[in-house]
Amino acid sequence: FPDEAVDPAIVAAPDDPSAYDALGHALAGANHPRAKLIAAQRAGDTSAAARILAAHAQALLGPLAPYVRTLDEDGAEAFTWRWGFIQKARVSVDGDAHPGESAADVVFELLSHPSGAYVRELTLARARTQGWEWDYGDALGAIALAAPATLSRLFVGDFAYPDDTEISWAKLGDASLLWAALPALEDVTFQGAEAYFGEIDAPRLRHFEVRTGGLPQAALRSIAAARWPALETLIV
Repeated sequence: FPDEAVDPAIVAAPDDPSAYDALGHALAGANHPRAKLIAAQRAGDTSAAARILAAHAQALLGPLAPYVRTLDEDGAEAFTWRWGFIQKARVSVDGDAHPGESAADVVFELLSHPSGAYVRELTLARARTQGWEWDYGDALGAIALAAPATLSRLFVGDFAYPDDTEISWAKLGDASLLWAALPALEDVTFQGAEAYFGEIDAPRLRHFEVRTGGLPQAALRSIAAARWPALETLIV
């Protein structure tokens, strides 16, 4: 099947089921399996949806197939589907258990694939590169580069401390490019250390939370000077 163009109707109203119905009707004319998946999930038929995903994995997953379960000791379901597309994604990578893989690789494949075009919620859990090193910087760069227009909730550093790692050993990195790249962002949580937020301009953000073992002065200044007129909750 040819590459699927991003549907502006879904981008404009990602929670409006009628936009997905219209797309499903259009894709049905090309006999695209996503049309069947949209119809099954709109009808709430989870069994049929599972069969469609299994039978048409190449068209609906392709390079995402190795990442349907997290690449860590949990091996949990990584994707939650809604109306033909991945609505929620959990990215978790243990570089010791899966050499050569990184959270940035998974994020790039997810957000550049048609099935990940309308992700609403993204969680970055483990980001172990090697040994005790955890680093989310490259994954944040991949998110900013992909600029998912419908992403409304982002959780960077969803891990248990000290069981998984010490909070000060998980490097958050540079998040400064996220604000311009994520216009629909409403809820963001960062957990880790060495955060850099840059100039925060997030007109739709309602919840901002930072959990850290030490907040750099530059990050604190970013929070103090932030432009977020819709903010309801600030937790540091």
